[in-house]
Amino acid sequence: MVEFPFGRCSKRCQIQNRPLLPGERYYSVAIAGKNVDDEEEQVSRFDVAISAWTGPPENAIGWWMKEMPRVEQLRVRPAKPTELLDRLTILCENPADAPLASLLATLLVRKRILSPNPDPSDSCPIGFTEYRHRGSSAPFCVPTNESTADEELALQTRLQQLLLIEVGQGDSE
Repeated sequence: MVEFPFGRCSKRCQIQNRPLLPGERYYSVAIAGKNVDDEEEQVSRFDVAISAWTGPPENAIGWWMKEMPRVEQLRVRPAKPTELLDRLTILCENPADAPLASLLATLLVRKRILSPNPDPSDSCPIGFTEYRHRGSSAPFCVPTNESTADEELALQTRLQQLLLIEVGQGDSE
């Protein structure tokens, strides 16, 4: 038996460009292809809802049917500090997420994962605050943002979603 490294379920139907619903059955397909940069053989995975399945593509090396975990099968765990830092990096790249990025950075300061840089460098643009990771001293440029009272409830809800990671039954944590 040959093992191929590829990612976990994307939780999206790639053909219909929509999320897979709890309890929905879908096909996962492993496809072999060449990496454009170094022409190395590469295996990728994509997921397709049964309603959009028309059979495996020609270059498929394997496919299997699965079912999304039902709501009662889902459980959550707290996000690890490294996952929170990854999410902060992603939020900082999107100006629309500036209020949430600022709130997450404040939480990470309170958890003693980040600290405000007392001697900010010129690497952060105007309107950003520089933080440092307490372990590695890696810099983080976070948008400085004051949220309004109307935004606060929505921000709290989104922050709660960032702090928890869904883990389906049988998934590894």
